[in-house]
Amino acid sequence: MRVRSLTLPVPHRRGTPAQCRPACDLVFKEVWVKVSESLVKSRKVAPPTFQDFPRLTRTFPGLFETLTIMKLLTTFLLLLLPSLAFAQDDVALWRPATEKELAALIPPRATVEKERIETELRTASGVTDGKGHFIAGVLLITAGYSAHGKYTHFFITQAAIKFGDMTLKPGEYVYGYRRIDEDTLEFIFYEAATGKQLGTAKAPRESRTGPIRSLLITPPVKGKGTGLIQIGRFAAEYQFAEKEK
Repeated sequence: MRVRSLTLPVPHRRGTPAQCRPACDLVFKEVWVKVSESLVKSRKVAPPTFQDFPRLTRTFPGLFETLTIMKLLTTFLLLLLPSLAFAQDDVALWRPATEKELAALIPPRATVEKERIETELRTASGVTDGKGHFIAGVLLITAGYSAHGKYTHFFITQAAIKFGDMTLKPGEYVYGYRRIDEDTLEFIFYEAATGKQLGTAKAPRESRTGPIRSLLITPPVKGKGTGLIQIGRFAAEYQFAEKEK
């Protein structure tokens, strides 16, 4: 018997294997119904029941293996899809923060080591998950401060993020930059409270055209999983760090 390809509704569920079992059985029963309909149409037989299963497996060699494989694949998908969806959840929820949200988040003066340095709110940029968590930055007005020439931006993250091998835990940071060559800048990150250097991130020149901003932070792109922190035409990629277990 040749079984046609079937389009079946696969329940999207989260939970333990035991919790997923009813959904798996539901799909398997749907498979049985489709096979039954196929048998009725092709062989003009009465609709089979589960009690007919042993007889059908003898009449149609390979039916048992086909259904078993389909059930195993269904079980695998039910367990795998929730984990894949969970991995994308963080990415899918983040969006650009509004001006009102940034105004409530960014302090008029940022504490940088022992100084309180003014921030230029109109340059602020950031993203949020809509649940009170932000990744945001703003230009520092460092003229007349000891930070002048070292730090250019104040940076807040309320989620652990990574730039290559460097991980920033939720907290407040500052960063400056230096030019490596004509096509690359290097961002240098520091703890805002202590001035301790934490690491660097490469920021290649972006080929895309558009308005030039002193700072632009974009949310991670679904599928790719990386967002950008951009100064002018140069952008460093970041991604969410793995959650601690």
